[in-house]
Amino acid sequence: MTRDSQEFKTEKARQLLNDPILKEAFENVEKSIVSSLKTANLNGDPSQVDFVVELTRKLQTVQGVKRSLEKEIDNAKIKEFNTLNKAV
Repeated sequence: MTRDSQEFKTEKARQLLNDPILKEAFENVEKSIVSSLKTANLNGDPSQVDFVVELTRKLQTVQGVKRSLEKEIDNAKIKEFNTLNKAV
Protein backbone atom coordinates (compact mmCIF):
# COMPACT_ATOMS: atom_id res chain seq x y z
CA MET A 1 0.00 0.00 0.00
CA THR A 2 1.65 3.22 -1.17
CA ARG A 3 1.03 6.69 0.24
CA ASP A 4 -0.79 7.58 -2.98
CA SER A 5 -3.12 4.59 -2.90
CA GLN A 6 -6.79 4.97 -2.09
CA GLU A 7 -6.49 2.33 0.63
CA PHE A 8 -3.73 4.29 2.36
CA LYS A 9 -5.69 7.54 2.21
CA THR A 10 -8.84 5.88 3.52
CA GLU A 11 -7.03 4.22 6.40
CA LYS A 12 -5.21 7.44 7.29
CA ALA A 13 -8.50 9.37 7.27
CA ARG A 14 -10.03 6.72 9.55
CA GLN A 15 -7.07 6.92 11.93
CA LEU A 16 -7.26 10.70 12.09
CA LEU A 17 -11.01 10.77 12.74
CA ASN A 18 -10.62 8.18 15.50
CA ASP A 19 -7.57 9.79 17.11
CA PRO A 20 -8.66 10.93 20.60
CA ILE A 21 -6.27 13.90 20.63
CA LEU A 22 -7.48 15.17 17.26
CA LYS A 23 -11.12 14.58 18.23
CA GLU A 24 -10.61 16.61 21.39
CA ALA A 25 -8.82 19.36 19.45
CA PHE A 26 -11.69 19.64 16.96
CA GLU A 27 -14.23 19.74 19.81
CA ASN A 28 -12.28 22.37 21.75
CA VAL A 29 -11.84 24.63 18.73
CA GLU A 30 -15.51 24.32 17.79
CA LYS A 31 -16.64 25.02 21.38
CA SER A 32 -14.39 28.06 21.61
CA ILE A 33 -15.66 29.50 18.33
CA VAL A 34 -19.30 28.86 19.20
CA SER A 35 -18.81 30.40 22.63
CA SER A 36 -17.33 33.53 21.02
CA LEU A 37 -20.20 33.69 18.56
CA LYS A 38 -22.76 33.42 21.38
CA THR A 39 -21.25 36.36 23.23
CA ALA A 40 -20.46 38.55 20.21
CA ASN A 41 -21.89 42.05 20.39
CA LEU A 42 -24.09 42.37 17.32
CA ASN A 43 -24.64 46.10 17.38
CA GLY A 44 -23.94 46.75 13.71
CA ASP A 45 -20.40 47.95 14.31
CA PRO A 46 -18.38 46.98 11.20
CA SER A 47 -15.53 45.61 13.30
CA GLN A 48 -17.96 43.33 15.15
CA VAL A 49 -19.50 42.19 11.88
CA ASP A 50 -16.01 41.37 10.58
CA PHE A 51 -15.28 39.49 13.80
CA VAL A 52 -18.41 37.37 13.50
CA VAL A 53 -17.74 36.66 9.83
CA GLU A 54 -14.19 35.56 10.67
CA LEU A 55 -15.41 33.28 13.46
CA THR A 56 -17.97 31.77 11.10
CA ARG A 57 -15.27 31.10 8.51
CA LYS A 58 -13.10 29.43 11.12
CA LEU A 59 -15.96 27.20 12.21
CA GLN A 60 -16.74 26.29 8.61
CA THR A 61 -13.07 25.44 8.04
CA VAL A 62 -12.92 23.09 11.02
CA GLN A 63 -16.14 21.41 9.92
CA GLY A 64 -14.85 21.23 6.33
CA VAL A 65 -11.70 19.39 7.40
CA LYS A 66 -13.78 16.80 9.25
CA ARG A 67 -16.17 16.45 6.29
CA SER A 68 -13.24 15.94 3.94
CA LEU A 69 -11.91 13.09 6.06
CA GLU A 70 -15.39 11.56 6.36
CA LYS A 71 -15.86 11.83 2.60
CA GLU A 72 -12.63 9.90 2.02
CA ILE A 73 -14.01 7.04 4.12
CA ASP A 74 -17.48 7.21 2.56
CA ASN A 75 -16.04 7.07 -0.96
CA ALA A 76 -14.13 3.92 -0.07
CA LYS A 77 -17.32 2.34 1.33
CA ILE A 78 -19.23 3.20 -1.84
CA LYS A 79 -16.46 1.77 -4.00
CA GLU A 80 -16.41 -1.43 -1.96
CA PHE A 81 -20.21 -1.70 -2.14
CA ASN A 82 -20.18 -1.24 -5.91
CA THR A 83 -17.41 -3.82 -6.27
CA LEU A 84 -19.38 -6.35 -4.20
CA ASN A 85 -22.54 -5.73 -6.23
CA LYS A 86 -20.69 -6.30 -9.51
CA ALA A 87 -19.47 -9.64 -8.20
CA VAL A 88 -23.01 -10.83 -7.47
